[in-house]
Amino acid sequence: MSFVAESAIVLDVPEAEPLVGGWRARHDPIASRGIPAHITLLYPFLRPDELQPAALDTLRAVLSEARPLDLVLSEVATFPGVVWLKPEPAAPLLQLIGLLRHHYPDLLPYGGKHPEPTPHLTVGQANDPDEFDDFHDRVRARLGPRLPVPFRATHAAIYISHEEHQWHRLDEFALGAPSSSLV
Repeated sequence: MSFVAESAIVLDVPEAEPLVGGWRARHDPIASRGIPAHITLLYPFLRPDELQPAALDTLRAVLSEARPLDLVLSEVATFPGVVWLKPEPAAPLLQLIGLLRHHYPDLLPYGGKHPEPTPHLTVGQANDPDEFDDFHDRVRARLGPRLPVPFRATHAAIYISHEEHQWHRLDEFALGAPSSSLV
């Protein structure tokens, strides 16, 4: 299998790291590859070789149309095989994702696998269906009482894969002026 360089636009959530860092280190492969606790906005994004200054300036302008978001990680939830934390309110996150999709219509969220993504912060995965219920129960018992976790998203970050399976933060972009009414 050959390596394909990629990029992703995310909201880093450092406030969640003390809560989920240990879980992610053991149960979320992307954690060991360089991406901290986050909410994905658009993945895959452009190839790293396309992220020249003009493309980064365009992304900066697009994200300036948004505004900072006051959010809360409110509850433990699941997708098949995945335990995650639910950010609320979801509407501003969906508007921000929609803003990116509007400006980058050819870039489908998750490569088209999940065309209408649900904003989430992954805690971990259980690849064995027989172990999933136990994993979910343990996460809910340990993390549930520590929720909600409020956080303010003021920047989006772009991460790129720079070698096989490793990612690093390329840049961050301020979410626009507080007077913006788009998001």
